[in-house]
Amino acid sequence: MAKDRYSHMRRALGAELFDVVQKSKILVVGAGGIGCELLKNLVFSGFLNVEIIDLDTIDVSNLNRQFLFRNRHVGMSKSKVAKEAALNFNPHVNITSHHGNIKAEEFGVNYFKGFDVVLNALDNVNARQHVNRLCLAANIPLIDSGTTGYLGQVNVIFKGETKCYDCEPKSENKKTFPICTIRNTPDKPVHCIVWAKELFKLMFGNMAESMLSGNDDDASAGGAQEDAQDGEDQKELQEKEKEIRSVIMSAVERPQGADQDDAEKLRAYAKRVFNAVFDNEIALKLKLRNGYKGAKKKPEPLSFEKAIALDESSGPASGLRDQRVLSIKECTEMFVSTVEKMWSKDRREQIGDAVFDKDDDLTLDFVMAASNLRSQVFDIERKSKFDVKGIAGNIIHAIATTNAIVAGIQVVESIKLLSQLKKHPIKNKVFAQGTQEKKDSEQITKFSNSCWVVREPIGRGYVLQASTLGEPNSNCYSCGNAVVNLYVDVEKTTLGTVVDKVLRKKVGVNTPSVMLNSSELYCEGEGLEEDELEFFKANLPKTLVGCPAGGIKNGSILDIEDFSQNMAFKLVIQHKSNEEFDKEENPDQFTLTGDQPMVSTDKPSEESSSPAVDDSDIVLVANDSSAVVERSKRTRTKDSDAVSENEEDPKRSRSSEDEAVVLVD
Repeated sequence: MAKDRYSHMRRALGAELFDVVQKSKILVVGAGGIGCELLKNLVFSGFLNVEIIDLDTIDVSNLNRQFLFRNRHVGMSKSKVAKEAALNFNPHVNITSHHGNIKAEEFGVNYFKGFDVVLNALDNVNARQHVNRLCLAANIPLIDSGTTGYLGQVNVIFKGETKCYDCEPKSENKKTFPICTIRNTPDKPVHCIVWAKELFKLMFGNMAESMLSGNDDDASAGGAQEDAQDGEDQKELQEKEKEIRSVIMSAVERPQGADQDDAEKLRAYAKRVFNAVFDNEIALKLKLRNGYKGAKKKPEPLSFEKAIALDESSGPASGLRDQRVLSIKECTEMFVSTVEKMWSKDRREQIGDAVFDKDDDLTLDFVMAASNLRSQVFDIERKSKFDVKGIAGNIIHAIATTNAIVAGIQVVESIKLLSQLKKHPIKNKVFAQGTQEKKDSEQITKFSNSCWVVREPIGRGYVLQASTLGEPNSNCYSCGNAVVNLYVDVEKTTLGTVVDKVLRKKVGVNTPSVMLNSSELYCEGEGLEEDELEFFKANLPKTLVGCPAGGIKNGSILDIEDFSQNMAFKLVIQHKSNEEFDKEENPDQFTLTGDQPMVSTDKPSEESSSPAVDDSDIVLVANDSSAVVERSKRTRTKDSDAVSENEEDPKRSRSSEDEAVVLVD
């Protein structure tokens, strides 16, 4: 008799619920630290239909935390390799992998409607907000997760029943950054500052603990040797990665004996490290086929000779010295001098155990110089010593066991949701209409909880703390509004048609404001500047796909407001060609479905008065305040190609970079 690999799950769940689990369709967004654990748990738990999306490729720093990957996989797609590894555990599962951006048009509202539950395993606040809003629009349950060191959280989100990811401001100014971003594709000053602290650790501290040491893949080296068949491209990539790590590790080999007292030898050592990390490594990676593929701008190698010759202006000499941004030449000289001083007799005994201290001028000077030099390489804004000191916060490394715990909780919560969906099915479409559907949908999260992973045992010795799910915030920009579905030909219909025929005549908007991706495409009302009026007027005759901010396409979500009525709702665009409409029955050639936008009787609050959570010390992601800003402060994009992925929700105040830094997978 064949052994039933799912016998344990059948006994635990019962045959009926387990059948629901096997027939369910699950979407996993993210194949990093949590995503790898999630995929493993799903295939062992009987889920047979899973899709996974991730934009990233595998970096050597991932290998000691993301156990589905091996040394030979460096440079390959995370989602594709994770799929292959999971199928080795259970070949009977239908897994579809996508190496792409979750914000791509193909992964819009219609795509999300094809799943029963979405599991978030992302390390990016902006992407988590995007998935949150798509799940709200598609009426699909979302189980969101995050970890920071020993701390973790899992939240269940369902439209109209629980608070969503954007409902409350985060209580701490912590930012999460993928380690591979720090190592390979920095695009912010804080990325370079974190990297500089790791370089300090590599040169003066515990070398093995630095992410730049290349030791992250040691645990997987044996596995790489066991796998005999490698493609030629992967072999070449692996050799190049080894060469790059060899260049760095050879350069940072610390002076010995009499060399420690020889000023010329110490200067030569500093120059050798300089050329290795700012010139040679960059040049070698640029030669790789996928070198710096995810970087916004290709880096430019910076040799010591070139840097010392750059004598550009470093800003006005007046003002406080620490608030002046140094020139590249000055940063180069400071890099060399701080290396010499760290090897001086009064500091030399710290070598091997030295730790960065923002209140220690010498270590701060090194980090400032190194971070600004890296910023120069990647064409990023340089910072003053004062700014660097403010930005340099605690680095919290990802911990595999926390990821595993959180992923396990997500699977448990998904089974709870499926048990309720079996009893109270909801229509898998953007808008569930009718009182019966609303009544049923209120039962979906009946047995669900939020769960926190804490560092120290609490109560009876538990490290897990469950809490009831919060209710939706009526002032939330993402879930506090009605959602309207507009079927229209995006290639032929103009923005002016949508404003006049849809918003004014059909919906009853008086003074419409239309926003896409945090960029205002059209607005009416008092207080607008002349150039703004011209910009908005120029957008009206443009087709929807031809609008600024990347164009309004199938699956785009517009934020509509009417300040005169205190009305706000979301307009989900669904492409339907004009030829598909019956011109006699529908001469306007558009169809509206969904919620009825309501005029609010409450004034929007300037800021949410409720705390984020009771345990505010374990909020995991970047602060994104929900304070409402004046209309004049919104982002308006006049160039259709000028929208950045890093643009923030205009309803939320921007947080400074003076924040704690969290390293994640």
